[in-house]
Amino acid sequence: MARVGRQGLNDVLMDLREGRIDLARFFQLAEKDIQRMADALYSRWVLPPGVSSEDLCQEMRVGVLMHRWDLGWVPGTRNKKGALISISVHFNWRLHVHGKRWLHEQRGAHRRSGHAMSEFPICMAYFRDDEYEGDEFDRFGQTIDSSAAQEQADKEVILAAYDKLPFEKATAWAVYVAEGDEEQAAKRIDASAGLGSACRASTIVEARKVVKRAVKDGRALARAMQALA
Repeated sequence: MARVGRQGLNDVLMDLREGRIDLARFFQLAEKDIQRMADALYSRWVLPPGVSSEDLCQEMRVGVLMHRWDLGWVPGTRNKKGALISISVHFNWRLHVHGKRWLHEQRGAHRRSGHAMSEFPICMAYFRDDEYEGDEFDRFGQTIDSSAAQEQADKEVILAAYDKLPFEKATAWAVYVAEGDEEQAAKRIDASAGLGSACRASTIVEARKVVKRAVKDGRALARAMQALA
């Protein structure tokens, strides 16, 4: 079914508000519009691998069921410039805010703001290709064994060092351990919009700097924890 668009959504929302259609029919008619908004929001931030656009779309549907924003619209309401606010504008705004807040929770942002950094835990296997078999620790162990990294700490110590680093350094450290080389890690971060955002590196020079700092701190932490083991 095609999108209904703003004017069509006005009519559909009025039908829902006045009881001429039920929620099931509303979702049939407005599904494409809700999915389009979910896709647009989903593409704006770095999110955990387990969160999909469909997850967001489902959460937005739940928001419609919980809050019934169509019933909260007051006819005749105007914005700050004096323009009338239609029911579709009211509904879309509420739906948009609900979706953004849920996304900010999923990405671990300390502030519910689009400018706040994503700070969700990253699984080490997320940085590897599919060429490795076994569970996460096995794949991580194979990566360590085949890398040119100087430290020979065991897998648990490396992961513990990752957990103790600040988010951007932890991300760069994970990429470095997976790649086994500082320059390759920097190139991988520079080539990925998601990793670049997570590491706050917008150029290859910045990527090299954050990797260098992460490797220095990661090695120090790994050695310290290995000495205590």
